[in-house]
Amino acid sequence: MPLGPGAVFLHADSNWRSGYPGDPSLSRFTYIEGHNLTNASIGYRREDATGKGWEIAVFARNLLGADCIQNLTIQAGNSGLILGTPSDPRTVGVTLRWRS
Repeated sequence: MPLGPGAVFLHADSNWRSGYPGDPSLSRFTYIEGHNLTNASIGYRREDATGKGWEIAVFARNLLGADCIQNLTIQAGNSGLILGTPSDPRTVGVTLRWRS
């Protein structure tokens, strides 16, 4: 959307994944529940006719703070140990780009 000599932009995406087995053993202890991850950003871009300019944006990953497991696996050796990787926490940041 044009604003002054530049433009404001908005981006959002959402990814939903249904539940699935996290390990080939199909154990009920390694079933990963379905979850949704949403990302968003808003920024301002200013560039001249040659494409030179700058851009600043504020972004958020895992905007809604989903608390989920990305993968689960059973440790070899029949130890009963199940290993998992949690999702990344909500992350907010700023990006600045310069095109010359």
